[in-house]
Amino acid sequence: MGRVSIPGNIGNFGCDIVGGDQGRRVARLAEATRASDFGADARAVDAALAKLDRREAEERDAARRARVALLEAGIEQEILRRDAPAVARR
Repeated sequence: MGRVSIPGNIGNFGCDIVGGDQGRRVARLAEATRASDFGADARAVDAALAKLDRREAEERDAARRARVALLEAGIEQEILRRDAPAVARR
């Protein structure tokens, strides 16, 4: 089996791209790859992707709730203005 060459700065590169916790994970992933611990690499990637999926779902849900709250507030304002066409547009 051939050896995989990993650029020495991949950890720093990953940190610059994703930042924060993900950046540290990418740096650890690069270190594990340099140590040829590919099983740990795969598990780390899977865990990071699962965490991103959960965070994206939470953010979508929060955005949806905020959108509904804003639309309801806008409808209330249009009702107070007695502007039925504006209510219908919302």
